[in-house]
Amino acid sequence: MPKPLKEVRIRKKLTQAELARAVGLAQSTIANYEMGRRIPRLHIAQKIAKVLGTRVDNIIFGREGCEMTTDPTPDERAG
Repeated sequence: MPKPLKEVRIRKKLTQAELARAVGLAQSTIANYEMGRRIPRLHIAQKIAKVLGTRVDNIIFGREGCEMTTDPTPDERAG
């Protein structure tokens, strides 16, 4: 979880302390998540994602801005 969480937090112009306050955690807990020393439980990751205006997978895997794609349908292939 380290790098993507930090990147999204910085992109949203929040400090660790501001994010921590918004989700009800200590700043040191956010720092530990960003450094990979701790992993948040799902409900905490959901709170963090909500505050950051993103999805949980974006703060874990760093896929912000990526859209899910599907294979084209036969009609789309036919064109």
